[in-house]
Amino acid sequence: MDKDIEKLISKAEGKKWWNKFFPRSKQHKKAARPERPAPTNAERYEVFMTTTYNSTFRFLSKFFYVASLALILIVLLSKETHDGSEAYIFLLFFMPLPAYLLVNLLRYIHFLGWRKRLPFRLEGWEDLANTNDLDRISWRNNCTISIIIRDPDPLQTDAINAALAIFTREAEKQIYTADMKDKNRIRIKPFSYGSLKAAGSANVDIIRLIRKLCEGDLSMLARKFENFEAVKLGISRETYSVLEHDTDFVAD
Repeated sequence: MDKDIEKLISKAEGKKWWNKFFPRSKQHKKAARPERPAPTNAERYEVFMTTTYNSTFRFLSKFFYVASLALILIVLLSKETHDGSEAYIFLLFFMPLPAYLLVNLLRYIHFLGWRKRLPFRLEGWEDLANTNDLDRISWRNNCTISIIIRDPDPLQTDAINAALAIFTREAEKQIYTADMKDKNRIRIKPFSYGSLKAAGSANVDIIRLIRKLCEGDLSMLARKFENFEAVKLGISRETYSVLEHDTDFVAD
C-alpha cells in the first residue's frame, strides 16, 4: 500500500506510528448492567405515598421524620447536662410524629382496596404504577384516559368532558420549568381532552391526579349514570428524565 495512503488511513483510525511495534490492546466493552425488573404490585406502599401526597409534602415529611429522630437523640444524649426542660419542649413539638405515622398506616390500609370500591371497572392502573421510576422528573408519553359509557347522551358527554377539562388544567400545573440544556424537555406533551378521552405526558404527580380523578369526579358521575362502564388507562413503557430548571443559576 502507498505510504501516504497508509498514513492517511492510520490517522483516520487514530493509530500512531508506534502502534506498529506496540499494538494497542483490545478494549472490551463493559457489560451493561441488567435492568431491574419492574414491580408487580400496583398497590405497594410506594404507590400509596406517591399517589396520595404531592412531591413537596413527601419531601417535608421525610425531613420532619429525620429531624425528629435527630433531636430526640440529642436530648437523650445531653439529658445529664441540662435541667430537662429542653426535653419537654422537644417532645411536645414532635408529638405529632407518632400520630402522623399512625394515620398514614390507616390510610395505607384503606388505600389497598381503592380500585375495588370504584363504581366502574378500572383498567390499566398497573401500567401506570408498576415502574421503577415513580418520581417527579421521570416522564412517559402517550398517557391516555378513556371513558367507556354505553350510548351517552349530550348531558353525559358534557359532564364527563367537564371532569376531563378540570383534570387537564390541574395536570398542566405539574409541568415544571425544565432545564434549558435538557433536550428531553420538548418531549413533554401537555394533556388535551375531547370525545370522552384525555391524553398527554405523565410523571408521578400527574398519575396522582389520575387516581384523584377516578376516585372523585368520575366516581360521582358513574353513580349518576347507569350506563357508565369503565375507565381505561394506558401509557408508554419508555421513561425519560427531564431536569428541573435551577433557579439559583443566573445567566451572564
